[in-house]
Amino acid sequence: YSRCWFYLSWKGGASWINGFKICFLESEGSSQCQGNRNSCSGWSSSPRWTQVFRDDTDGRGGGCKYQWSIASYRPALHKEYRLCFQETEGSSQCQGTRSSCTGWTTSPSWTKAFRDDTDGRSGGCKYQWKLEERPNSVINETPVCRVCFKETEGSSQCQGARGTCSGWSDSPGYT
Repeated sequence: YSRCWFYLSWKGGASWINGFKICFLESEGSSQCQGNRNSCSGWSSSPRWTQVFRDDTDGRGGGCKYQWSIASYRPALHKEYRLCFQETEGSSQCQGTRSSCTGWTTSPSWTKAFRDDTDGRSGGCKYQWKLEERPNSVINETPVCRVCFKETEGSSQCQGARGTCSGWSDSPGYT
């Protein structure tokens, strides 16, 4: 069992960097991790979802190691951003809120919780992420963003870092 949230945090930054995109990487390579293991969303100025990734972990050895990073290309002044998540398979093993976004830059918040309870039953969880932007005249600095992840249930099924953030978009790195 795992209960997970995402969070997009930001800091003002360099004026040379027009938008952001989120990149997903599954790096363990187990047969239980299916679909596209390495994809990026569209830029926030023209949002589109990452390609589908499917987690079907069960009693077999191995698991899925998730990582995220943020890329930027000349983000504009007077814009704010948020990260969105969706689960589209609809299996009973994927629980909680299946589609959720963080708060906007000026009011950051975590996504609603979702729970991946993949096990020996048939089915899995299909995940996608994207970044969106909207105008906001209050933003007078060019933002620099990062994506954060936290797991709060504490199950032995969830291994590795339970709370981590990517590098900032001006010096990208995976969670």
